[in-house]
Amino acid sequence: MNDQGKEAAHPTPESTVAEEAATKTKVAFVPHDGRVEEVYANAIDVTWTPYDVRIRFGQFLPVQNPEEPRNWEIDERVAVTVAWAEAKFLRDTLTQVIERCETVNGEIKPAKIPI
Repeated sequence: MNDQGKEAAHPTPESTVAEEAATKTKVAFVPHDGRVEEVYANAIDVTWTPYDVRIRFGQFLPVQNPEEPRNWEIDERVAVTVAWAEAKFLRDTLTQVIERCETVNGEIKPAKIPI
């Protein structure tokens, strides 16, 4: 399915892995209660148990209080817990998306934080 709710005829280089999977299996993402929460993050932390993986997403922000001993903090925005099978699927999906992005835009390099 594409953004307009129509089935995609075939995957394109711009289509996401989820869109390609939806095209092959006739499954679509549907917003829960008519809405989807959007969260920005530029920091992650991962923990796990024998049953699942928990990913915390946050945003690096400069500390505004000059009396604080640290310069930066991570404002935790959301945590997502998935089963191991979904964690493997997420890994594979991100690998494919990153490879596509780098093919078009060049190597992604980690950002450096000015300290």
